[in-house]
Amino acid sequence: ADQQGRAPLHMAVWNSSVRVVDLLVRGGADKNKADWDGRTPLFLAAFLGSLPVVRALVEAGANKSKADPHGRTPLSIAVCGSHFAVVRLLIGEGANRNQADWFGRTPLHEAARQGNVEIVKMMLKVGVDIRKADNFGRTPLDLAVAANHLRAARALLDNYSDRDRPTCVLALPQSPLQPPAMCRKAWV
Repeated sequence: ADQQGRAPLHMAVWNSSVRVVDLLVRGGADKNKADWDGRTPLFLAAFLGSLPVVRALVEAGANKSKADPHGRTPLSIAVCGSHFAVVRLLIGEGANRNQADWFGRTPLHEAARQGNVEIVKMMLKVGVDIRKADNFGRTPLDLAVAANHLRAARALLDNYSDRDRPTCVLALPQSPLQPPAMCRKAWV
């Protein structure tokens, strides 16, 4: 291992070398060994958005939901990087899509905060908890609205049942001169 506790498998992942990753895993390398920052090879591959390396590690049985010390998982870090194909693969392979980090944020919170409509929609299709609040009481919808991501907010609102729908005012600007959409919670 190097000064950061990265094993040869970590280095192969950093270099996006699928052949070396496969060789090391077949040779018995620990595919779930974390470096000193708590990052596993799969976490690093997801961070880099390296779909072939992520696929190789998942097929080799790497833990898809192992979190770093901050509670971030390979899925949540792939969402942070807007790596759509990696997110789709991890969800398809059974990664925990509702696992929260130490702030209580799920991958859906992060996708909504970033305004990544494609990932928001994909996650909604597979049945994530849309109403889960983070440690500060904010739902994914709250984060999308706070960041002024109207399309992400609309996608989230469209997935609330009528009974559970928050009281919001979302309006598309009529011209580029109008202010962006606003959403205010009713304090009733």
